[in-house]
Amino acid sequence: MNIIEILFIAIGLSMDTFSLSIAISLTNMFKRNILLSSIVAIFHIIMPVLGHTLSMIIYQYININYNLLLGLILLIIGFSLIIEKENKNILIKDQLLSMLLFSLTVSIDAFSVGIGLNKLSFISLLIFGIISYIFTYTGLKFGDLFKNKYVKDPKKIGIIILIIMGVYNLIK
Repeated sequence: MNIIEILFIAIGLSMDTFSLSIAISLTNMFKRNILLSSIVAIFHIIMPVLGHTLSMIIYQYININYNLLLGLILLIIGFSLIIEKENKNILIKDQLLSMLLFSLTVSIDAFSVGIGLNKLSFISLLIFGIISYIFTYTGLKFGDLFKNKYVKDPKKIGIIILIIMGVYNLIK
């Protein structure tokens, strides 16, 4: 697989990261854009390795519907934001757990790509991480810009986007 193919796969993997980063930014769920982008990048490096390493075990013993899992996680995040009281003092560990869950959510497709790739190189994993970092950070910044200039209640729009994408993945 050449570098152009790896780059296109990395961009494809990061498109959902970009759109969900915009939605997450609109909800004001996270304030640490660099940390969240870094965690997503790390997950985009780890998940293909896990997928590639565990592909035989998964195919033999577990039948996972990735769209169903992604849809459920997005719905859980969206509905938890609706239920959550306006608590400005979120504990760091709770926010970190949410960041990890978000990163896992946007990296599930990277896991399946790892299953499909017959060879992973350090360069391809590095490209996956760098591209996902750029897309996540850009999405978060774009959402910040959008909510500060054009939207009166950005949290509701972010929640609606998360729920719509969750339902879409459930029925896909």
